[in-house]
Amino acid sequence: MLDSGRILYHCVRSKQQHCCCEPDQQEGVLILKQLLSDATQLQLHNMASLAVSHVVDEMLSSEHAGKGAYSRTFWLQEPFDYRNAIPLYDSWVSGDKNRHNESLYFMASMEKIVRLAIHAGADGHVSSFQSRAPDLLYTGAIRYRCIVPDISDTPIWLANSVSGLPEMGDEAASVLTAEHMHHRGLWEVNFWDLQRVLEISQNPVYKGELIKIAQ
Repeated sequence: MLDSGRILYHCVRSKQQHCCCEPDQQEGVLILKQLLSDATQLQLHNMASLAVSHVVDEMLSSEHAGKGAYSRTFWLQEPFDYRNAIPLYDSWVSGDKNRHNESLYFMASMEKIVRLAIHAGADGHVSSFQSRAPDLLYTGAIRYRCIVPDISDTPIWLANSVSGLPEMGDEAASVLTAEHMHHRGLWEVNFWDLQRVLEISQNPVYKGELIKIAQ
């Protein structure tokens, strides 16, 4: 798993006192600080892997057997903009059949997050489906409110992004990752936000707990 559950903080050093940056760095230097505990990152990795495996094994056709995907989770701070998107986690998860394209999926999963953050601020979008362009810009990133005890005891906006499967499979895996974290009692996820994502895309791949809520 990649060591990427980190955020950028400004570190200001006075003339009289050294900070944790290198001595020759200037004021305003950016340093890294981990937000999620190691245990939470491991659980998130496991749930993201479970979500992708669930989609591949139970929701897609057999031609996709053995595939994996690149998964990311960000904290979207307000005002929404890509510059206020804080990375919490990213890694390749599940199967290796398509891992030879990992670099492509790495970039695609990031593009979806950036595009969603921009359109969340400008247009109130809740998923990258709302700004997709066929054969160019894809769905797979979603945002939702969630209580993450490592960060806050009040709801914050998170965004999941998955790339590596057919795009509706990517979106289904993003939704399922949030579901699994909720059902394990790790996070408190607003299921109505997830339901709205699925209603907008009319996702034909997703099969999960939220179907019961809608009925």
